[in-house]
Amino acid sequence: MGMKRRAISPVIATLLLIVIAVAAAVLTYIWLTGYMGTITPHQTPTQLQERVKIDAVQVDNTGVYIYVANIGDVDTSIVGAYVLTLNYTAVCGGSISKPLPKGSTAQVQVPGTCTLTSGKTYIAKVTAKQGSEATYTFVAP
Repeated sequence: MGMKRRAISPVIATLLLIVIAVAAAVLTYIWLTGYMGTITPHQTPTQLQERVKIDAVQVDNTGVYIYVANIGDVDTSIVGAYVLTLNYTAVCGGSISKPLPKGSTAQVQVPGTCTLTSGKTYIAKVTAKQGSEATYTFVAP
C-alpha cells in the first residue's frame, strides 16, 4: 500500500526548458548584434561626404552665373548647371566641368543661351561629380 508519490519533476522540467529557451535567445541576440557591428562600415561612403550649396545666382547680359560652395568633406567638381522653370522644365544648361576643392566657392556659368522672362521665378540647379545636387530659387531681373 504504497503512497502515491508524485515528484515535482514536471514543474522543474518546465522551468528548466523556459530558462534554457531564454538563455538561447539572449545568446543569439548578443551574437547577432556583435556580428552586425563588425559588418557595418566604419567609414562613411564618399558619396555621403560630397555636399554642395548654391550661395547666389547672378543674371546679366553675358549669361547666368551660379556661385557654388563645396560644404562637404571631399574635393569634387561641378558636372552640370541648369536653369529650370518652377515646374522643372529646363530653360538652359548642360554638362560642364568645374573643379571645386573642399571648402571653396566657384562661379559656374550655365552653358547655353538662357532666355529668362523678367520678374519670373526660376530654379538654378547644379550637379556634382558623385551625384549630389543643389537648387536655388531666384527671380529674373
